Amino acid sequence: MNATPRQQTNSPTAQEIAVCAYAIWEKEGRPNGRAVEHWLQAQAQLEVDRQEDSLRSVNEAITAALAEHKARHLPVFRKSGAKTVGQRCLRSPALLAK
Repeated sequence: MNATPRQQTNSPTAQEIAVCAYAIWEKEGRPNGRAVEHWLQAQAQLEVDRQEDSLRSVNEAITAALAEHKARHLPVFRKSGAKTVGQRCLRSPALLAK
């Protein structure tokens, strides 16, 4: 399966993986014969870190959009006197006409 351009740009580079793998190798006492294991561990760790960063960015964007939405619409909601969204919907002239 081919990666999309967005996935390709979020993938760690060989240089980033090498630096991370080296750090893992040093942390584990510089053992011999585990280069591939360290490489794969570093690659996985960097990919998880990127996914977490991406999810954090999405969460921040959603939170900001929600705050903006509330700022625009909550005053209207409060003026209606309704205590819940359901009550507000029930007070809607379009629904009362039905």
